[in-house]
Amino acid sequence: MTEEKKIRSFIALDIGEDVRANLDKLQARLKRSQADVKWLRAGAIHCTLRFLGSIYPDEIELAHQAMIEAASGQSPFLVEVRGVGMFPNTRRPRVIWAGLEGGKELLATLFQTLEKSLFARGLGETDRPFQPHLTIGRVKSPRHIDALLKAMEPEQGELYGTFQAEGLTLFKSQLHPTGAIYSVLQEAPFLR
Repeated sequence: MTEEKKIRSFIALDIGEDVRANLDKLQARLKRSQADVKWLRAGAIHCTLRFLGSIYPDEIELAHQAMIEAASGQSPFLVEVRGVGMFPNTRRPRVIWAGLEGGKELLATLFQTLEKSLFARGLGETDRPFQPHLTIGRVKSPRHIDALLKAMEPEQGELYGTFQAEGLTLFKSQLHPTGAIYSVLQEAPFLR
């Protein structure tokens, strides 16, 4: 198969419109720092559990089976979005994130179950530890980082809302100069 036939994809949880609206307001406050950051569109922010990378079309069903297996033992749960930070650290930041607090243990368990199920189906395993967060921006250069850090200080501990984790969604990600465009490939709802 050729590389063009592969589909860039990831598995995530929807965070809901209320949280997105609050994160949009947070981004507006942080943008005042004039830091060189590419901010994600609020509508594009998801709680990513696992980036799959480029997979072949026939692997979509394998990923869906893994999602169903992981979702089958899970009830819907609340996740709290609170505070902001940077990866890997404040000296050399690359990612600006909003933190996930309430529901963090359930997210970690869900990730581990999903990871085992994906691995059992030959879809590899992640090369980095799971750190529950919502990416809200990507740092392009160190310009005005000190101003950004100062703007982030009052946001520590702030609550940006809660969302109900209802199920897993497999997204297709198409990269464009204006930002990635996501479309739903498969879903696996949690048991009620």
